Order: sequence, then structure tokens, then C-alpha cells
Amino acid sequence: MRSFVFTSLLMLALLVPQQSAPAAPGNDPIENLDAFITRVLKEYQVPGAAVAVVRDGKPILLKGYGVRDVTKSGAVDENTIFSTGVSHENIYRCSRRDRCRRGQTRLGHTHL
Repeated sequence: MRSFVFTSLLMLALLVPQQSAPAAPGNDPIENLDAFITRVLKEYQVPGAAVAVVRDGKPILLKGYGVRDVTKSGAVDENTIFSTGVSHENIYRCSRRDRCRRGQTRLGHTHL
């Protein structure tokens, strides 16, 4: 379940809408994402996560949430490395579908 939540959060971060103009106060998608991640981690009792949101090749959010290990002290930060297990397969599939929708590749090709 925690792997699913982590993957879901990562997918959400990949799908944050891009904006060409600054958002109106209180309607900032990054602030909304931050509040969403905090709420979901608490709801699903996930001890920690690291999130990166990249727009136009530049990071716009690098943040850690919670702790690295529930048995030890140490907060998660943007440099924390987690083992992804099989989550990488879902990330690959999501990225592949996105590239297909944009016409950058086709299903059946073996490269990204």
C-alpha cells in the first residue's frame, strides 16, 4: 500500500499543470500540492517521501516530508534516496503514455 501511495504521489507531481502566468494568491498549484501531499502522507500513515516537480527542465519544487526511517531519527530532504522497488515500472508506464499522447513516440517502440 505504501508503494502505491508513493507512486501515486510521484505521478501527481508529474502531472501538476503548467502555468504561463503566476497563479492568483491562494490558488498556487505548488502550495495545493504541498498541502495534498502532507494530508495524504498522514492519512495513509506513510512515514516519509521526497518530491521533485520539474518544469521546462528546471526544478520548481524539491521537498522532503516526514522521516527516513520510523526506527531512527532523520528527516527526509530533497537529497534522500529511497528504494523504489517495483514502483519504477509504474513511473515508466506513465511517462511512456504521456510521450505517446504528445506524439513523441509510439507504443511498441523500445526506447523512451
